Amino acid sequence: MSTLAKPSIKYQPPDWFTNSFALSANSQRQREASEQIRQETRSLRLAAALKTKWDEFNNTTRLADRIDAIKDLRDVLELAHSQLDAEISMVNLGKEAVEEQMRNIITPKECVTECLTLRDRRKKIDNVEDAPEIQLKKEKEVIDKSNKRLQQKVDEAFEQIVILKEARQQILLDLQDKHAAMDIDIQQYKLTHTCPGVSFKLNSTRIPKGTTTPQQWEEFTRYNWRRAQAEIRSGQRLRGAIYLTLCQVSNDLEAQAQATEFALRQRKHDFEQALDELKWQKKQIEEEMAEMENDLDQLEKAIQGLIPMGKLAQTRLERRTYRPGVELCRDSVQYGLTDEVRQIELTNEALLEKQRQARHALNALHKQLNRINDDITLKKKVFK
Repeated sequence: MSTLAKPSIKYQPPDWFTNSFALSANSQRQREASEQIRQETRSLRLAAALKTKWDEFNNTTRLADRIDAIKDLRDVLELAHSQLDAEISMVNLGKEAVEEQMRNIITPKECVTECLTLRDRRKKIDNVEDAPEIQLKKEKEVIDKSNKRLQQKVDEAFEQIVILKEARQQILLDLQDKHAAMDIDIQQYKLTHTCPGVSFKLNSTRIPKGTTTPQQWEEFTRYNWRRAQAEIRSGQRLRGAIYLTLCQVSNDLEAQAQATEFALRQRKHDFEQALDELKWQKKQIEEEMAEMENDLDQLEKAIQGLIPMGKLAQTRLERRTYRPGVELCRDSVQYGLTDEVRQIELTNEALLEKQRQARHALNALHKQLNRINDDITLKKKVFK
């Protein structure tokens, strides 16, 4: 049994030719478009390869330049670090020299103090504020002032060492950062696309917080260099001042010690002369006392010798008063005996007066001799 079907659309020959031409034309356009895209793709691929290669080479070169720049500043920082180390050592040596000088002047100070203490034990007239006393006090004052000057330099040196160490620490931190940055950049310089760990990173183009400009980076290191050099110059000036102070202190102490020693030698000479004079005076007084004692003995004998003569004259004069009558005459004998009695009395009084004066003088000589002996004893103690 036959089946009836829907009749199909019938096209005309022109439609057929038109369709064939359209297919051919569209194919031509698609081929041309594809060829153009292929050419553009090849061109873009080659350009991208060249651009990528150039960018990689250019950035590798920049990394090399950056490494060289870091090395240059690193060398500068290492030089500054070595200079700071040397300056710290030299300032510390200057500080130790000052401390040594301070220890050295302890003994002279104790010696001066002991001298002043011993001289305070002087007694009476010998406890005088003489030239050695003045020079010893002046020497103590010079030592105290010198000690203060030296202590000030020790404090200044300590502060300078602290500042130098701070500058060195800043240099060390900068050096550590430079070494770390150089290690990182060297690794990136050697890095290739075939190295392990090379991969895409999240937000790799971000600008990290704290990023600086090349000018800021270079200025930071130059500031550390300038600061280090400034502190080194300060340390050099301080060392010059330290050694100048040491020289001045040494000269001041030496000059004052010589002045004190000269005053003590002069005073010693004065004491020797005074002792010699006292000993000579003692000898003269002792000789005078011996003479005086001898004269007193002679005076006593003379006084005793007048007694019988006085008795004789008075007896004669008394017995002649018994002459009888007119024989009781005031003759020349009477006058002579009367005058003899008076002369004996006057002579006796004169001798007694001289005896008193001689004894008084002898007592005065005894007292003076005692004073001289006491003074000799005092001066011998002081002289020791």
